[in-house]
Amino acid sequence: MFDTFFYEPVYNLVIFLANFIHDLGWVIVVATIIIKFILFPLYNRQINTQIATKKAKPELDAIKEKYGKNASKEERQKMAFETLAIYKKYNIRPFASILLLLIQIPILFALYWIFYKGGLPGVDKSILYSFVSEPDQKLSLNFLNHFDLANSSVVLAVVAAITQYIQLAVSMPDVRFADLKKKTGRIGEDMAVSMQVNLKYGLPLFILFLLSTTLSAAIAIYWITSNVFMTVQEYFVRHKKAELRKKDNKVEKKEYQKQEGQVKKKKKKKKNKKRNR
Repeated sequence: MFDTFFYEPVYNLVIFLANFIHDLGWVIVVATIIIKFILFPLYNRQINTQIATKKAKPELDAIKEKYGKNASKEERQKMAFETLAIYKKYNIRPFASILLLLIQIPILFALYWIFYKGGLPGVDKSILYSFVSEPDQKLSLNFLNHFDLANSSVVLAVVAAITQYIQLAVSMPDVRFADLKKKTGRIGEDMAVSMQVNLKYGLPLFILFLLSTTLSAAIAIYWITSNVFMTVQEYFVRHKKAELRKKDNKVEKKEYQKQEGQVKKKKKKKKNKKRNR
């Protein structure tokens, strides 16, 4: 199942691109960008959920304050129903980010196996699709004539860790290391904050360790390309959505002012009628 849905499609994408680009490092860069574009609808859904959750936060906090941390079983059920109602109101999909992660992990493993057992720079013809031909030139495993894709690279690992931190900083601008010291008294909320802080500051270090000691430079290139793409994507998507929200707010404000003006006119007419009487 893994081979059919992940390994073979990614392998064929790599070999297909290798017919036009003979440096496998650049093949990984282009393949990563293609994969990111394919996954964009899921990513867009995740961003919408993050924005909606931030917008709904005051109402969600109000529900938590209403029932408190010592709520009974019946009160917790009511709290859950009210929370789901808020999710429905703002179209929040709490599992959007999990779905995106679940799809990306097998893709990463597929890329790892391609360079670990795929026989590159040789080509495994037995799993090529009918429309994918074998490259007519020998493929190069030396990215930029310097980095051996089959082995680890400390330089690329450092770049991957830095780009990972930048990507997380852009996607989680409100998360600060000092947040660990703030305790709300609610176990679930405190755990969520702790996980976000650890992810933002711990994941880049974990990536640095893995890519410099265990994983190949091919994975580092995938990681760097993915981080750069997601950072740019995150910035433009959030910027565009912020502009749309501003336009919507202006339209709502104009509509409100228009309705308010109509109400004032009606009141004036009533006053004039009373005076005429």
